[in-house]
Amino acid sequence: MRQLPVCWMVGLLGVMMAISGWLEAAAPPSRPNPTEVEKYLTQLGDRDFWMRHRAQEELKKMGPAVLPFLPAHLSSRDGETRRRLLQLSQQLQYQRDLAPRRVTARFDHAPLDQVLATLFWQTDLRTKWLGEECKHQPRFTGSFQDATYWEVIEQIAQQTKSVPTYFHETLDPQGEETQPVIGLRPTRRPARFVCSQGRFRLQLIHVASHGELPLLDEEKYDSPSGGLYLTLELFREPRLQLADLGMPQVQAAWDERGRSLVPLPRHREANTEEGAGPPGGVGRVPPAGFRGLPGKRTDEDEVVTQVEVVLARPYGEARRIARVRGTLPARIVASFQTTLLLNEIRRGASFEIQDQRQEIRNLWNKASGKILQLQIVPKDRRAADEEDDQTLDIHRLQSLLQFRDDEGRLCPSTITPSLFAGPILEVQPSSAGKRATHIFIQEPILRSVEIPFEFREVPLP
Repeated sequence: MRQLPVCWMVGLLGVMMAISGWLEAAAPPSRPNPTEVEKYLTQLGDRDFWMRHRAQEELKKMGPAVLPFLPAHLSSRDGETRRRLLQLSQQLQYQRDLAPRRVTARFDHAPLDQVLATLFWQTDLRTKWLGEECKHQPRFTGSFQDATYWEVIEQIAQQTKSVPTYFHETLDPQGEETQPVIGLRPTRRPARFVCSQGRFRLQLIHVASHGELPLLDEEKYDSPSGGLYLTLELFREPRLQLADLGMPQVQAAWDERGRSLVPLPRHREANTEEGAGPPGGVGRVPPAGFRGLPGKRTDEDEVVTQVEVVLARPYGEARRIARVRGTLPARIVASFQTTLLLNEIRRGASFEIQDQRQEIRNLWNKASGKILQLQIVPKDRRAADEEDDQTLDIHRLQSLLQFRDDEGRLCPSTITPSLFAGPILEVQPSSAGKRATHIFIQEPILRSVEIPFEFREVPLP
């Protein structure tokens, strides 16, 4: 056998090491060894403090994959073990729900569809190019090492001159089940002032200045007062739903000469400690200094939310905002907890949902029994048209309930009007043509987050 030259062997070894390193960085974490997990869980109650501390740190390094092992040990008689397990469980759940998807890849003048396919393979977040009218598909050059999804999107948007937007992609032939997707829409001028933090992206899309001052201090006069109004647009990773958006809190804002643009609060908040607050003695802006703008909606899902940050009126010779920094509080739907309510759909069956007992009053079969029509009303309520603010209406029930066949496939449901029974739920067969047999409830798990933002060198209007 003929030997390869030494230089060839060294080069081949380098390529193999680079490929293995890339695969190792891009591959998802492997499932932890159950024996090793159980060993560390037992050591959480050890007499030696450093042994307990080391066991907790090792379990934390294994990541959210150890969460299924924790409930069995929460009933331990040792109080130290329970305390550390609860602390560890909270940390890992937060990491599981809010850790951003990351990308490690390198592209050299690659077609955009190849780039987006790699992005989907590593993050499971679908991104599509919406510039079908363009004559040639854009190409992308870039290198990423453990970068977040939004950091990658930002570089792609800058090179391809596009902006991200949301749209919904159909998953089933009936068009009942959809998933949110990020689309890249061509534009003449991509957004200049963008910041991203983890699973979120904030961009500054509008700056307005108002010079008028209200003469009457009454709530009914909602005219804008003098100052700067910065409109922020919030994006998030697809499949991450927004439950609530708070008022932005500005910590610092300066013009190009270092003069503060943050209006100082007139009184100290009751829970604020002496000396607390951002550096430089700039207090947080009172909540009355902010306004929320209605978000754009697609179908029933709020996909883009805009908020307005109000700053002090700039000095006459000021030409730009050198820096504005703050946080945007929000509550997001991190995941869903699915619970079986009923494993046999029949007339007279009842189940409890949100502390209320519901009953299937009537059940009708259509199309050989595969399409079901259900009249669901609160149990022991006789009049179908009786109004009660405390009861769940049929629209609320439809958003909470899930119908599935005996093999777990989803059965889409719609609301159908009826002359004699009022609105009823009509449940279609699954994609396999089977009727629904089980009813589940899908309850959201909420997480509170504070999304930091910082913009620099913003020109004033």
